[in-house]
Amino acid sequence: MLELNFLEKIIFIGCVQFFLYFLIQKLNLKKYFSQYQGIQKIHDGDILRIGSLFLFLPFIVIYLIIIEFKSGSFFLIIIFSSIVIFSTILEDIKHFLSAKLRLIILFIISFFYVLLAELPIIKIASIIIDYQNNIFFYFLYILSLMMIMNGFNFIDGLNGLSSFNFITIFISIFFLANLYQDEEIKNWSIFLILLSLFFLVLNFPFGKFFLGDSGSYLYAFLSGSTVIMLFERNSKLPTLLALLILAYPITEIVFSIARKSLQKLSPMKPDNLHIHQLIYNKLNGDKKFRNNLASLLMAFFWLTPIFLVILYTQTNLNIIQLYLIYFCLYTISYYRLSKKQFY
Repeated sequence: MLELNFLEKIIFIGCVQFFLYFLIQKLNLKKYFSQYQGIQKIHDGDILRIGSLFLFLPFIVIYLIIIEFKSGSFFLIIIFSSIVIFSTILEDIKHFLSAKLRLIILFIISFFYVLLAELPIIKIASIIIDYQNNIFFYFLYILSLMMIMNGFNFIDGLNGLSSFNFITIFISIFFLANLYQDEEIKNWSIFLILLSLFFLVLNFPFGKFFLGDSGSYLYAFLSGSTVIMLFERNSKLPTLLALLILAYPITEIVFSIARKSLQKLSPMKPDNLHIHQLIYNKLNGDKKFRNNLASLLMAFFWLTPIFLVILYTQTNLNIIQLYLIYFCLYTISYYRLSKKQFY
């Protein structure tokens, strides 16, 4: 492997990703893609939804050449990240995977990852739950991963929104890893933050490429699997802290399922009533301006991991109290946006 210092690694990551950008431009891949016509579409033009390639291909190249993560947990994440991409990217190319089929795919991926991964002991406050040989807790992890992947897919739609949230999730993971002196997870977090930042340059504010479903699922899987690994390696951390690190995508899917159920609609049926879309609809101007501005106005939500984790470590508030405060603020914001004019 190459021996590179931090600055050289940044330059190397940027070169790999921008080489890929110019290669995709040169190949004119649009002719192979079906035009996206989903109800959530809030942009003009036919823009490629292949952001996952800007994350995954450099991710593999850079890991093989310059990143030295010895633990088998990192290798397992890479293997399953590959499966996530290859099993869902057809939806971004041809748009023929139904919601039910995607749910089945996510279940299979989550099931086998949880089966093979080193899971942390479930620790809530001072209570330690021994889940060994208890199938309920395995399915709890499976359900959690599936929720995160669907939650990330729900929040995708504005330029930069998913990337902003992904970056803040890994900043909070870095903060906790630094607190417990876990150098490998600190380096892993920096690596993924840099990958996401370079894609963000292409996505926000110019919208050259979109993340796509495969990119959303990749973001979510990397977030969820890294959180699992963080707790497995640092047993003093309460596993419920995942609720704060992943608060935005978790709240988005829980709130969306509850909202649709109250309206007697199928939770799997897509709509354009997520909170970021409500903000977008309240703004004036052309679509690109509204898209970018709405993403910035969502800062309270995508900055959540940093604020909540710092508050947890620096105050006497417990995890449940912090999450309930966040959930109440989310609910109030949603109600006001859905009922009143936004200024």
